[in-house]
Amino acid sequence: MNAPAARPCGHALCCVFVRGADNEVWQSSWTGSTWSAWFSLGGTIASDPAAVSWGSGRIDVFARATNNTLVQKYLNGTTVVSAGSEPAGGVRPGRGQRAVEQHLERRELERLDVARR
Repeated sequence: MNAPAARPCGHALCCVFVRGADNEVWQSSWTGSTWSAWFSLGGTIASDPAAVSWGSGRIDVFARATNNTLVQKYLNGTTVVSAGSEPAGGVRPGRGQRAVEQHLERRELERLDVARR
């Protein structure tokens, strides 16, 4: 396993995401007394995952795919949803959580700029 990304989640106290030896995103949860079994969210990634939470029970997980796109999956409660991929647009390999945050900040600024026009 590589560098983990962790966030509070609705069904547990903490959800942890890692890139496994198979280059898939794996997730485990801490309930306060025990860890859940690891399970794969699927996909093949080329970077460690980064995770953000912007709502109750919602965690978005991002990583760079082997074709250099930014892939996104999210957990909505306990359901895993694939949100697709897009060109990484400046997300550099090895930058992890901060690179994803910067990418999302740029996208939000671009969206706000378009909305003002």
